[in-house]
Amino acid sequence: MKITIAKDGYPFIFGALIAVAFAHFLNFKYLTYLFILGTAFFLVFFRNPERIIPKQKGILVAPADGVVKRVFKMGKLKEIYIFVRPLDVHINRSPVSGIVEKIEPKHGKHKMAFRKSATENEENYITIKSGKNKIIVVQVVGFIARRIRCWVNLFDKLEIGQPIGMLLFSSGTRIIMPAKAKILVKEKQIIKAGETIIAKIK
Repeated sequence: MKITIAKDGYPFIFGALIAVAFAHFLNFKYLTYLFILGTAFFLVFFRNPERIIPKQKGILVAPADGVVKRVFKMGKLKEIYIFVRPLDVHINRSPVSGIVEKIEPKHGKHKMAFRKSATENEENYITIKSGKNKIIVVQVVGFIARRIRCWVNLFDKLEIGQPIGMLLFSSGTRIIMPAKAKILVKEKQIIKAGETIIAKIK
């Protein structure tokens, strides 16, 4: 399996490597070890493993790695909330093929991403038009994760499973879809972005 490093990780990794070299030059043994551990952490955190993307028609794949915290219906929509744990891959992927119709940041708080109060947190809404359906991926910041990276622009054409952004450190991702979609995952299930089929829709 091919693993690359997300471009947003370069400043963190290079900064940690410079710190390692500087501490080693000054003969600060334990500080050198600490910075080496920091470098290793950033390499793991910003990893971008290759994913095997399913190609069936009418499916939605997970937009994030993590644990399904909530699955519920609200009027004419259904929503799945995914908690992205600190050691999960933090790259968001497009759940469907389609066109980016809207990108809408929403300012908010920075509460723990696994709590229900996280609905008040800062978010970034990415609306994807896929055929007759609109699918919304919501990048959610948490108490630790206070930065969102969106890698797509309005009217970009996306392929299912394509990387579309990143959450810097532990946070969450919501996916909103029409109520006619058939949900295929359940709460507490561990899923992988771009690989796990989470719903089917016509």
